[in-house]
Amino acid sequence: AYQWDARSGRYRNAQTGKYVKRQVLIDLVDANTDEVSNRLIKLTTAVHEGRLAPSVWLEQVKTEVKRLHIQNRALGAGGIDRLTPNDYSSIGGTLSSEYRHLGDFAAELPKLSLPQALSRVNMYVGSARKQFWKAEGSTLQQDPESVIIERRTLGKADHCPDCVAYYDQGWQLQGVLPDPGEGSVCGSNCRCTKQRKQVTQSGVDKWIGTKRA
Repeated sequence: AYQWDARSGRYRNAQTGKYVKRQVLIDLVDANTDEVSNRLIKLTTAVHEGRLAPSVWLEQVKTEVKRLHIQNRALGAGGIDRLTPNDYSSIGGTLSSEYRHLGDFAAELPKLSLPQALSRVNMYVGSARKQFWKAEGSTLQQDPESVIIERRTLGKADHCPDCVAYYDQGWQLQGVLPDPGEGSVCGSNCRCTKQRKQVTQSGVDKWIGTKRA
């Protein structure tokens, strides 16, 4: 029920016409991630219990991971119809690497304990979460007299020292801080978020390094 408003670079609720709060979109990303994580847990448990062959597991996990990458990318870009060839190329490059690792994972799966297997498979789910941040950053409409700044915020999770350090840097120019899931030891397990806004070029110094709301 959301429609992309190209002029504002935001979603509107199709029924009410009101802008959709950004937190709603982030909650959707997390909901997508949790849903796929639960499905992969069931698939992996089935292999561990001998109810599913690793080869079948591999194909189903590939399908789930691919769908999640596309969903998150589309959500950040403004809808599936706004995905460009560059978006699909970026997704494809990431998935190509993921698939190679998943093939090795499938071969090792029968030898792993269930906790080891579940921890490993969830890394692929977390990796797909980064697609939202990559796509969202490219949709921002920048005014010629303004600059885009961003800051990392801590999500609902135990935080690694890297993520805390990014949070402590406060607002920075766009591109200075890595997207959640990158540049930190928690990797694809990261549940942090990123805020972005435009400020005037003359006033940007008042923001850099602060945690102003």
